[in-house]
Amino acid sequence: MTATEYSNLILSFLDNTKDFDSFKAAFEEAFDEEEEDMDENLFFILDGVWGSLQSYWPDIAAEGERAHRITGETLRKELAHSLHQLSEYASKHPGVAAGTG
Repeated sequence: MTATEYSNLILSFLDNTKDFDSFKAAFEEAFDEEEEDMDENLFFILDGVWGSLQSYWPDIAAEGERAHRITGETLRKELAHSLHQLSEYASKHPGVAAGTG
């Protein structure tokens, strides 16, 4: 996938087109299928998205957040930040598929 395609996937969750489970499954499938020679900067961004997805606990209260347990609000903030990073990456590397660096 290109950075823009990953951005569109994240947007589908942020705008409530996809629910969390559908988004997580689609992201993980795409990320798992990437080739090993992914650009390091893109990998860092996508790995951050993956980490945020693993850290999301739907039933946790804000005061219960820890480094690896985040609320839906925090998840959305982190994904919005990743979306910004992907946008910057895509502007510098238009049309480059993730696995082709």
